[in-house]
Amino acid sequence: MDEKCEACYTDQINWVKVKDKLWEKIIWKDQKSGTYIRLTRTDPGFKGLDTLKHDCDEFVYVLQGSQTNINNGKVWHQGTFSFFPAGTEHGPFTTEEGINCIEFRYYPNK
Repeated sequence: MDEKCEACYTDQINWVKVKDKLWEKIIWKDQKSGTYIRLTRTDPGFKGLDTLKHDCDEFVYVLQGSQTNINNGKVWHQGTFSFFPAGTEHGPFTTEEGINCIEFRYYPNK
């Protein structure tokens, strides 16, 4: 992925399976820091089992669908924005209808 691209045609990027019912398209990545932007697609019926925690800051915006945080019952739906500083625990999540998001993962110390 060219760090200086003017336009990224996401319909020309294949979905890559991350795990059962979870897919991603990396649409931009900085090779030096590891910072990247991706589209995620979670299929209907997904149920996460693990609490998530990353070594990067994570910004998530819901484009379509919804999911529920299993631990606290909060529902993320279209238009929801979330920020998780590095090391913040969140999830696990479940979705009945499926969900599409754009995620920014920022590695500030690299």
